[in-house]
Amino acid sequence: MIFFTQAERKQQLRDLQASKAHFEAGIETERARLEQLKSNQGKWEEYAREKHLMKKDNEDLFLISEKPVNDKN
Repeated sequence: MIFFTQAERKQQLRDLQASKAHFEAGIETERARLEQLKSNQGKWEEYAREKHLMKKDNEDLFLISEKPVNDKN
């Protein structure tokens, strides 16, 4: 059986509280983004284009990688 000391438990509690704060901040950010999407139709299109790489029927989509590909010729 593993026994935790009081100091270890306090450290675990601090770590969990930090994680909770991090996730709560992320949730608030996503809620604000959702409200923007609900209130502005143009934001729907922007979100779909940026996050899901969606395009209109008469457009071409080009993906550019940030790292150059090394050709060994």
